[in-house]
Amino acid sequence: MWLLLGLGSALFDAGKNILAKRSLKEDNTHPFVVAWAWVFYALPITLTIALFSIPSVLPGPFWVAALLAVGLDFVSILMFVKAIKLTDLSLSLPMLALVPLILLVTGYFISEEMPTALGIGGILLVVLGAYFLNFDRHNSNFLAPIIAIFKNRGSALMFGVALIWGVTSALHKEAIEYSNPYFYTGFSGFTLSVLYTPLAFFTDRKSFLASFQRKKFLHIAPIGLLDGISVLLQFIGQSLAFSVFVIALKRTSIMMSSVAGAVLFKEKIKERLLPITVMLIGVLAIAFSKV
Repeated sequence: MWLLLGLGSALFDAGKNILAKRSLKEDNTHPFVVAWAWVFYALPITLTIALFSIPSVLPGPFWVAALLAVGLDFVSILMFVKAIKLTDLSLSLPMLALVPLILLVTGYFISEEMPTALGIGGILLVVLGAYFLNFDRHNSNFLAPIIAIFKNRGSALMFGVALIWGVTSALHKEAIEYSNPYFYTGFSGFTLSVLYTPLAFFTDRKSFLASFQRKKFLHIAPIGLLDGISVLLQFIGQSLAFSVFVIALKRTSIMMSSVAGAVLFKEKIKERLLPITVMLIGVLAIAFSKV
């Protein structure tokens, strides 16, 4: 069951990535407004379900994990949107393959989740893929591909997102265990919406208000709807299996988004396909190292 939930989460996540990129690129929507739409327009799904799933008790550990996760997500979503605005999907999104790698560590300390030795091979593949993603055969400097990640602002921002999500994925798991996936999805989305609304409004009032007009609404609202479904499937999956399983499967959206970016936005992807594939194989190896 968690396998289908993880893959379903990946599919909807890829759709969200493509629509967010289109809104940023073609509609010239401010990144903060896109971040707001990401969580706000998911509420008709997530908050409605949450209202019918309120736990009788929310203990202290829930509030610690949930508030830490929401605070970190507030920053990481802004970084994510800025990253895909600045650079190609096929160059920025592969950085998210590092999330399951980081989750090996954070998942152990927060939720005592630890894969078997197969995960080591997966780690090496992820690192190898990330290295060759920025490889330049004309540059003899061994460290050049690593330096290139941080020279490209979009890739550097997404690398930061991966570090944050490696932590928040474990915190989400902890919060879910002290509540339930349905309530927590709505809780986190509602809290982020409350935080993003004044930020989006005062940063670019014109773009914010335009998002309620029919044409813009039809472009921007599906970003939130798709993400709401994706996150809900992810959290349900995490309630049934180890976080690293579900997150690893969700990261297959990297390939879906990258290919779609090449088709829809004419991004260069030919030389990036092999490194991305290697990273995804590594991600799956990390996940199934626990089976």
